[in-house]
Amino acid sequence: MAAKKQSFTLLKVVLSPMNYPYQHLGQSKISNLPNFIATIVHAYTTKKTNKLPNKSFVEYIRFILSLTKVSASTILVSLKYLQRLSKQVPLVQGKEYKLFLVSLILADTYLADSPIAMKKWILIGGVNKKELNYLMRSFLHAIGYNLFINNNQYVEWLSTLESKLLKMTISIS
Repeated sequence: MAAKKQSFTLLKVVLSPMNYPYQHLGQSKISNLPNFIATIVHAYTTKKTNKLPNKSFVEYIRFILSLTKVSASTILVSLKYLQRLSKQVPLVQGKEYKLFLVSLILADTYLADSPIAMKKWILIGGVNKKELNYLMRSFLHAIGYNLFINNNQYVEWLSTLESKLLKMTISIS
């Protein structure tokens, strides 16, 4: 039981406080939540875990999160959806903006009691309604419309992210 309580401490540091600005991890390259998210998404689109995402993608994530104020669970689930997608189809570098946006919308829609309106996502995300609907349908089709994540899968996913974060912080120390 003690091991479970100590688990996910690095992830907790990255995810809190969820009231922006973000908690910093010293001077590391993975210094905040947008950097962490961008690095994970970038790794799925490039298959390279040692390369950093471009700054504009990090700023896009920061912008999206600051305007939407989605929960930590929504962010983590959106990353899980991206992982599921990457197992089904090769993710293309350069499409990470739209992939992140769609995964975040799907997670917010699935998890939130009152999800953010599609009109707001369109304004914030910079994608027109027709394209966004197409992207969401394509994403859902690719993951077999499976948005459910049971408790064991969620805990396993947190552990996976924790180990990725630990590897990132160790490799840049």
